Order: sequence, then structure tokens, then C-alpha cells
Amino acid sequence: MVPEFDSVAFTMQPGQISDLVKSPFGYHIIKRPAEEAVRDRLTSYLIQNAGSRLDSIYMDSLAIKADIKVAKGAAAAMRAASENPEEARGSKKTLASFKGGELTVGEFLRWLQALPPQYAAQLRQADDSMLTQFAKVLSQNVLLLRQAQALHQLDVAQRLGRR
Repeated sequence: MVPEFDSVAFTMQPGQISDLVKSPFGYHIIKRPAEEAVRDRLTSYLIQNAGSRLDSIYMDSLAIKADIKVAKGAAAAMRAASENPEEARGSKKTLASFKGGELTVGEFLRWLQALPPQYAAQLRQADDSMLTQFAKVLSQNVLLLRQAQALHQLDVAQRLGRR
């Protein structure tokens, strides 16, 4: 915010309406809403923001626990596979390894196929560090899916055991 605007806005009380405020962008009348009027929106924003942070922390912990390691040459292999997907579709070449598994070129291509075309095009233009990061993110997604499948199997087994 410009000083002319925020010097007024931050001194106002809830529910108050300012006099005319002139800034480099024109003239303004500022209304500071009452707390009750914005409580639901603010609460929703804070919950969403906290959820995003927790998701990020959880995904990072997955990467650390699984010891994800992106293979040397993974970016070049990803680029080559995206340029010639038919030839690389069955490739078992490892792009990233982690405890209990790996991400292969063939799996990368399946993920790539699921993306909207504009994202796939951006990946073809991405530099090595972005492709390396993408391999790590895909590995995290694989781990997350495995956890979800394991929980589902556990839930099904528990339900069968209760019958």
C-alpha cells in the first residue's frame, strides 16, 4: 500500500469510514469492516493457510523418511523421454530412488500424460534443477499414494474383521 492510504487505514477503528483520502492512484474512501463482518472470511483464510503449511511439512517429512535420491542424469532422461515418449514408455531406468521403491522413466511418462498439455510443454523447456525437483515431487506423490493404498487396505481388513 502507498503511505497515504495505509497511514489512514491502519489508524481506523472497526466499522469506521474515512474522510476522502488522496493517493497517487486517485481519491479513496476507506471503510474498515467490523470484526463480525470479516470473521468467517478471516477464519477460512487462516485455516486454509495452516492446512497448506501442514501439507508442505508432511510432504517434506515423507521425502526425508524415505530418503529420496534423484539419480544423476535424471533430468536428461526425463527430457529425452518427453521428447520421444513412445520409445521410452517401457523404460525401467531409475530417475529417483527411495526406501521401498523407485521412480522410473516409464512411471514419469504416466504422470506426464496425466498433466494438462501446457504443463507438459513447460516441463520440456525446464532446466535441470526444475526437472530434478519435479522427480522429487513425483517420488513424494508415489509415496503418498502408497500410504493411501496401505490405509485403504487396513481399513478394508478392519471392516472384514468386524463382520
